[in-house]
Amino acid sequence: MWRPGLGVDPNAVFRTPDRSRDAARVGGHRVSVPHRVTTTVTNTASQTDPTAVMPRVADALVVVLGGQQSLSEWQRTGTISRELALYQTLAKGYGEMIFVSCSGKDDQRVARNLELGARVIPLGGCDVAHAAEAVAAMLDGTGPSGSPLRSATVVTDELVVGMLPVAIASRLRVAGVEVALVARGGSLASRFLAHDLGGHSVPARTAAAAERLLVTSADLVVGTTLTMVEDLIWRDSIDRRHTAVVPSHVISIPEQETARENNRIVFCGPLIGRKRVDLLIRAIAMLPEPWNTTAVLDVIGDGPEAAALKALSLELGVNAIFHGWMSHQWVLQKMATCAIYADASALENHPRPILDAMSTGAALVVADIAAMRDLIQTGVTGLRAPPTPEAMAQTIEGLLQDDDWRRTLGAGAANHVREIHAIEKVVPQHLAAHKLAHELAATRPNPISRLRDIRLLVCDFDGVFTDNRVFTDQNGVETVACSRGDGMGLEMLRKSGLSIFVLSKEVNPVVTARCNKLKLECMQGVNDKLPALQKLAQERGFNAREIAYLGNDTNDLGPLSWVGLPCVVADVHPDVLPTLQRPGTLVLSKLGGYGAVRELCDMLRAARS
Repeated sequence: MWRPGLGVDPNAVFRTPDRSRDAARVGGHRVSVPHRVTTTVTNTASQTDPTAVMPRVADALVVVLGGQQSLSEWQRTGTISRELALYQTLAKGYGEMIFVSCSGKDDQRVARNLELGARVIPLGGCDVAHAAEAVAAMLDGTGPSGSPLRSATVVTDELVVGMLPVAIASRLRVAGVEVALVARGGSLASRFLAHDLGGHSVPARTAAAAERLLVTSADLVVGTTLTMVEDLIWRDSIDRRHTAVVPSHVISIPEQETARENNRIVFCGPLIGRKRVDLLIRAIAMLPEPWNTTAVLDVIGDGPEAAALKALSLELGVNAIFHGWMSHQWVLQKMATCAIYADASALENHPRPILDAMSTGAALVVADIAAMRDLIQTGVTGLRAPPTPEAMAQTIEGLLQDDDWRRTLGAGAANHVREIHAIEKVVPQHLAAHKLAHELAATRPNPISRLRDIRLLVCDFDGVFTDNRVFTDQNGVETVACSRGDGMGLEMLRKSGLSIFVLSKEVNPVVTARCNKLKLECMQGVNDKLPALQKLAQERGFNAREIAYLGNDTNDLGPLSWVGLPCVVADVHPDVLPTLQRPGTLVLSKLGGYGAVRELCDMLRAARS
C-alpha cells in the first residue's frame, strides 16, 4: 500500500502502528517511519472510478520515457496495454498528458496508431541537451485547452534516465511553471547490472550515478517496495520524508472459474542469464513419468539466451514452446489456463509477470530469493523452492499431482494481488503521491526569485565556457572552443552593471586570452576555490547572497555550497548535485560551451530589468 514519507491522502483512512519513538511531525502531518501504512479508501465512488473524488493535481502530467520504458519498447514486449492503462487512468487527475520520448519518432508513430489522445514530444535521445527542446514544445500553447501551462508533474519510471527530467523540471520552473518532479522506479538497473557484470563494472557504476543524480534531485522518490526505498535512502542519502511506496499495478480481470490445462507450465520474461530459464528446463526434464513427457513449458519472451535455451530443451527432450514476445492479453490468457506459473530468477524487485500470473489465479512456483519472500508466502500465495533443478522439479511435481492444492494457492495469490495491486487500488495512491510531491516542491527554494539579488557572477572556465574538451597540436599548444553567444551575453550583462569574474583551476593562456577579449577579470591556478571566492567577496564588498556561481564539476562544490545562487550547466558532473544537496540549485538547460553562460546571462539581465 502507499506508504508516504509525509502527508496523508485526504480520501483515505490510515492505520499506523503506535510507535511514538519513530513518529515525526513534518509540514503539519504526523507520520510513522519506516513502518508500512495500510490505506483503506472509504468513499464508495472511488471503487468504480479511482479518480472520482480526486481533485486535479496539476495542468499536465509530463511522463519522461527513456529507452527501456518507452511506447515502442512496451509495444515490442507486448506490455503496452498494461503500462498505458496506468497512465491513461492517472491522466484523469490532470488537464492533459504529455509523453516526452527519448525514442523519438518511433514513440510518436506508436501513439498515432493507438490514438492515445496525448501529446508525444519526440527527442533525438536522452541527452540532457534536449531538455530545452522538450520544454519549448510544452509551452507552445498547442495543448487541449490552448491556455498557458501553469503547473505540471514531471514523472519518470526509469531512474537511469538521469539528468533529463531534472533539466526539464528546472527549465519549466524558470518559465514560471509550478513543477513537482517524481522519480518512480520499479527496479534499480544498477542492482541488476552489478549482479550481471559486477559491482565495479562501468555499466553498473554509470547506472548508479544516473540513479543517484535523479533521486537526489526529485521532490519525491516512489518505489514499488519498501525494501527498494530503504535501499535508496541508505545508498543515496535521501531524506525519507521525500519518499513513498506505491506498489506495481495489475489490470483487473473478472473473477471467474477458468478451465486449466493440468500439464502446462508458463514462464514470461526476458531470456537472459539472470532469469535462469535453463534451470526450469532442467527441472522439467527431471520430472518422473508421465510428467517429463507430457508437461509443456510455454516460454514467453526473447533475449540473447533464446538459442541456447532452445538447444537445451531439445537436448533434454523437454517440450518447450518459445513464443517470443506476445500481447499482454494473450499472456494473461496463457496464465489463466496454465497449471503452474514458474520463475527461477536469481534477482528481482517486484516482477510484473509474477504479479500478472497471481492476478489470474495461477499456482506459482518460484525460486526462494529475497524479493520473493516478501511477495510469495509459501503455502498461501504460492510455493518457494531452493533454486536447484532437483528442488524445483520436486515442487512442480507435487503441484501437478494435486489439483485442489493448485486451486487453493491460485485463489490465495489472486486475492492477495487484487487487494493490493489492482489498478483501482493503485491509481489513488499514485495521485496522492503526486499531490504530496507538489506540497514538497512548494517548500523548495526558488532560484528564480533570487536572480534579482545578484550583484556578482562568478564562473568556472573549463566545462562552462567550453565543452570541457581541449585540442592539443603537435607542439603541445592547447586550444579550446567557446560560444560567441556566451560572449555576447556576458558583454550585455556587464554593461547592465553586474560584476563578472572567472575563477579557474587550470593555468592556461587560453583562459587569459578569452577573458581579456571579453573584458573579464579572472584568477587562474586556484585549487581551493571557496577561500579565493570568499576573499574576493570581502575585498569587493559582496555578501554570499549577492553572488551567483556557475560551475560544472566537483571542484566547484565549495563555491556552489556557499553562494546565494548556485548554478550548474546541463551536463554537470553526476556527483555534483547529489553531493551538493541544495534544492534551490539552478540547473540550466544548455550545455557547457554551448550556450549555458548566455542562458544565465539572459536570466540575470531580465531580472535586473
